[in-house]
Amino acid sequence: MKKRAKLLFLIPSLRGGGAERVAINLFPFLSKHFDLTVALLEGKIEYELPSVDFKIIFISNELGSYRKHLLYAPIHIIKFYSLVKHLKPDIVLSFMEQANIINLLVSKLTRHKTVITQHIVPSKQFHNKGKLGRIILNVAKILYPNAGIVVAVSNGIKKDLLHSYCIKNVVVIPNPIDFKRINQYVLSAPNPQIKERFFLCPGRLVIAHKAQDLLFEAFKEVLKNLPNINLLLAGEGSDFSYLKQLAKKLAIYNNVIFSGWRHDLWKLMANSIATVLPSRYEGWPMVLLEAMAAGSPVIATNCPSGPEEILDGGRFGMLIPMEDKEALAKAMIKMACLKELREHYKIVGQKRAQEFDIEIIGMRYVEEIFKVLES
Repeated sequence: MKKRAKLLFLIPSLRGGGAERVAINLFPFLSKHFDLTVALLEGKIEYELPSVDFKIIFISNELGSYRKHLLYAPIHIIKFYSLVKHLKPDIVLSFMEQANIINLLVSKLTRHKTVITQHIVPSKQFHNKGKLGRIILNVAKILYPNAGIVVAVSNGIKKDLLHSYCIKNVVVIPNPIDFKRINQYVLSAPNPQIKERFFLCPGRLVIAHKAQDLLFEAFKEVLKNLPNINLLLAGEGSDFSYLKQLAKKLAIYNNVIFSGWRHDLWKLMANSIATVLPSRYEGWPMVLLEAMAAGSPVIATNCPSGPEEILDGGRFGMLIPMEDKEALAKAMIKMACLKELREHYKIVGQKRAQEFDIEIIGMRYVEEIFKVLES
């Protein structure tokens, strides 16, 4: 029997987030084709790990903040170098900038083959992060062209990489979902204990990225027409206190539910009026596809990048202009009032979501990894 190639998968952590959810989806598929080891820079796991055959290694214990990750960067580089020397992987696949940079730096010494992934538009991601953001962006510009392949999760990210980084070896592989698992969960899990009808906004509470402030202003207009509707925010983040005060200032606080991180997110999606994504930028938003797979109609802003590609310009969900609270409010009111519209988007959304199932997208990862191995 031919010996399977050793694949080392590097990611900062498995705390709640879209890229981390993609990794969880990929582990079972990759373990079918490779001898898989997963390395976490931080020993933080918030997702349920799949029960498949792979090893998991913590490079450091739980750190708790992005600043600590930066302080530990030299230690992570040294420890990851030792891990690569010990495991001797045939290839290292990394997710997210921090892991990508460490992967590529260490490859200069160990000469291992690399595949890296970009999940957010880089020019937007570091736009408001000052000197630190510029340093990360410039280091990535130097290192990314050395990767065997750079995987962009959307065409919008690919365009930004070509423009910002002048990289030629970019391929687009959208983020996968486990369509069957989502549907099984929706059918079997108990209904959330929320009596009133509600819109769902999942994601980190970071307004520069997720634009919950804009959503609150739109929701104020929704309540003028539909006073018994609620808005549920499923997520945690640095702007929690600000958003709580903003909800009080806008007099919508009694209709806003700050639920924190939810393990029944798919069931919430299935029971919502619609899942709303008012973002200012994205990459390839997993929650949008997961909501569609769960049978939730979706409303999203046409931000860079992802929603326009996923919704095909508005065929599979309501796509509205960025920063337009009036358009967002109108879309929410329309979705709440028209049952036939919700049913339409539920049917077409689920059909669209199946195109990004792990069995289809996972095979594209396998094919690209083998191309690098054979190069």
